[in-house]
Amino acid sequence: MPELPPAAAARRRLLKASAATMTAAALPGSYPRLAAAATASAALPPLRTLTAGVRVDAADPAASLGRASEFLAQGRALFTAAGYTLQTTRIVTQPAADYLAGLPDQELEQRLAAMQAAAAPNLLGIGPVRVPGSSAQAAEALALAIAGRGIACSLPLDGANGSIDRAALRSAAAVIRALADRDPATNFNFAATAQVPPGVPFFPAGFHDGQGDAFALGLEGAGLFLATAREMQGLAAGSAPLAMAWDAALRAVETWALQLAEQTGWRYLGIDPTPAQWGENSIAAAVEALTGAPFGKPGTLAGCRLFTQALRAAQVRQTGYRGLFLPPMEDATLAQRAFDHYGLDALLAYSAVCGTGLDTVALPGDVRPAELERILRDVASLALQWRKPLTARLFPVPGRQAGESTGPVGDLFPMTILPVR
Repeated sequence: MPELPPAAAARRRLLKASAATMTAAALPGSYPRLAAAATASAALPPLRTLTAGVRVDAADPAASLGRASEFLAQGRALFTAAGYTLQTTRIVTQPAADYLAGLPDQELEQRLAAMQAAAAPNLLGIGPVRVPGSSAQAAEALALAIAGRGIACSLPLDGANGSIDRAALRSAAAVIRALADRDPATNFNFAATAQVPPGVPFFPAGFHDGQGDAFALGLEGAGLFLATAREMQGLAAGSAPLAMAWDAALRAVETWALQLAEQTGWRYLGIDPTPAQWGENSIAAAVEALTGAPFGKPGTLAGCRLFTQALRAAQVRQTGYRGLFLPPMEDATLAQRAFDHYGLDALLAYSAVCGTGLDTVALPGDVRPAELERILRDVASLALQWRKPLTARLFPVPGRQAGESTGPVGDLFPMTILPVR
């Protein structure tokens, strides 16, 4: 990054120093321990992703992907200089069906390999494999080719006029089943979606609207939520303390995002305020700290709703899910509570007030496509009823039954497999 003029450099130092105190300053005086905990442990939460969105030309996809890579390198330099840890950089395109549908198998493989190479070292997501009116069977084959290469993609379940697309249900279930039979970990790259708009920075559902170069951010905020919840006096404290802490953290990030937009000319879509987690940085542990009960017991839904109220109150430009991720195989506490404390129905019920669907959920290895279709229909029904983005990223584990551990599945956390019958 070129050297900044003295005035700009001084401004950067001031913003970087003040970011660590913004959270505490925003909190009321009646929460001194809360302010101290938030400042010490989570004023600069990690950035889970800086996601660049571009429209690719079917004849020359490498050009726009290369441009996105240059932007992401500049963004990484800026946020690193500001003191943030940027965990991943990602590129999303307009729906894959727009420029990949109909290609012969060999040409499709060559095109995907070339796109991955052009996007490297960034992660690549190419969005919906089907657009309204296109072949569901062709979308199924396209999804298998894309996800099998480690590229993120999705299959929307939305039909016309608020309906559920039955052909899409069948195709999505078939993709999940086929990927599981090849390698259960490859389902990490595929999601069935409903009501998911462009601009989501997270994978595998994220995609670009195709309207010029744009970017969005997502944070790993579970650490801040956990630290703050431990200092709150249970649900009675309301959402205000957490809302103030999260708002301050997001406003600090947005300051740099706006600077990046000004420097590059890229359109800033906003921050997805969904606080991502990993391992012991656990949203489920934060809910337990707030409710005083294991995740899945009474009070869980109320805790999830309070967290969602807090994150949506942030005074920043928002995009994406704007809810809670509840992915058992990415959240150590959720993984531990599976089966004994909650099942599929409970996870989906939490989505009514907060969640983003059924994400990284392990299912029995002998789950049938018809059973997967019923699960996907429930997810789509809830999304359409409440007009909220939901996804399903399901992991049938061959050779394992409900009540058994998944064992190793890629880099994910083992969980007890949930029953479907």
